[in-house]
Formats: sequence, C-alpha cells, structure tokens
Amino acid sequence: MKNVFRKIFRVLRRSCEIYEMLFYWLLRRKPQRGSSRIVVIQNSHLGDFVLSLPFFTRLKEFCNGDLVLVSDSRIEEVARSSGLFAEFVGLDMKRASGYRHLLYRVKVLWQLRAITAGKVVQCFGVGATNFEDCMALSIRADERYAFVGSRYNVQRSGLLYDALKCNVYSHTLPYRMELSLVANENNYANFITGGEQTVSVGDLECFEPLPERDACLGDYCLIIPGADDPRRRWEAEKFACLARQVVAIHHNLISFSSALLRSRK
Repeated sequence: MKNVFRKIFRVLRRSCEIYEMLFYWLLRRKPQRGSSRIVVIQNSHLGDFVLSLPFFTRLKEFCNGDLVLVSDSRIEEVARSSGLFAEFVGLDMKRASGYRHLLYRVKVLWQLRAITAGKVVQCFGVGATNFEDCMALSIRADERYAFVGSRYNVQRSGLLYDALKCNVYSHTLPYRMELSLVANENNYANFITGGEQTVSVGDLECFEPLPERDACLGDYCLIIPGADDPRRRWEAEKFACLARQVVAIHHNLISFSSALLRSRK
C-alpha cells in the first residue's frame, strides 16, 4: 500500500513540475542583448562544486566574460576564494527545491527575474529537480545551456517535458561525472598544501561548445571517487575541506588552472 501511495505522489509531483515550468516559460522576458555575464546555476553540495571548478575555469576562458554563480549559500566562502566568480547569489537550495516551502520558492524565482545575462549555464547533478529549470527560465538571457547527466535523464522524462525543454534551452549537452579514485587522503593533503608528494591526475572530458583541450598540458583535475554515487560523496567533501584549509591557514589564493588543480600564493 505504501508503494502505491509513493507512485501516486510521484505522478502528482511530476505533473506539478511540468505546469510550474510552463508557468515560468509563459512569463519569460525577451533577452537583453549585449550582456557579457554568464550565470552558472548549480544546485549541489560543496564536494560537487569543487569537482566542477575545472569546468568553470574552461567556461570562463571560452566565453570571455564575468561568471555569476547561483548556488547554495553555504558554499559562498569557497566560491569567492576560487577567484572565478565576479558575483555570487546565495540561496537555501534545499528549502527552495521542494514544495513544502512554496512561498520561499516563489520568492526566490521572482527575485531571479531581476538578473540579466548573455548566457545561462545549468549544471545538473544527482537529485536535480525542476527548480533548476525554473531558475533558468526566470533569468533574462540570450542563450541557455543545459549540461545533463544520466541520473538527471532518469528522473525527468515524458513527451510533455521533452517538448517544453526544447523551448527552455537553446543547447542541451552531456555532462559526465563518472570519476574514480586515483589518490589517497595523504596525497590530497600534501598536494593541496604544497607538500613534496604528488597526486595522480586524470583526464577530464571536454564538453562542447567549449574549446578543445590544451595540446601541451591537457585538461586535468584531481579525480574523486563516484561523484555520481551519493554514498561516496564524503570523499569529495573531504577534498573540499582541505581546499578551504589552504585559504584559512596559508592565506593562499586557490588557483584552478587548465592543467592541474593546485594552490598558489
């Protein structure tokens, strides 16, 4: 009986999500030409954010504009210390992602209508909801890019959503996060804090429409286990905490280059 109610609730929720997206799609405004800002929307925790930093670096280089991050307010300190973002818009993502706090959700989406940008880049992760779609619709932008993963595709499907998605995003592209562990905890710490030991690096897939990888150095990052597996997220969280320690203890500016993820003064 419990499973029956869960299925009914799931169907009702998906219907609500579709009609909510349709509502904000009808309210969308004409883009304001000439803006060079790139708004990046990422509904994730600290670990996923750190894993995405090499991607943000390449995005900034390709678009040649100021990045504005819309994400959970708890990652603001690390986001600002990265030096990649000109602005940060902090929200209570967990609260806004559900319908339990509907008034807060509506308030946030309405406030985002004041933001204008040349491009909106949507990074979907595990547990993504239609809230990210509604945020992308609320922001006034010339182009909207969606980078989606396999889990996202499983959660949202159907003819109505597919038809609506074509009118929301100008580009929908794959976003692979199938990463595996190549360095242990000690190597993390030594590498990030400038120790003698080195850390293995792994290839990070190049996403269109971003430029090809550097022919000399390649596009590399530290590989963290199972970013697609919620049970392994603590590894990414641990890595993020180590990066924060560099800022707090050594007063270093964290630099995420296109070659290696490293810290420098």
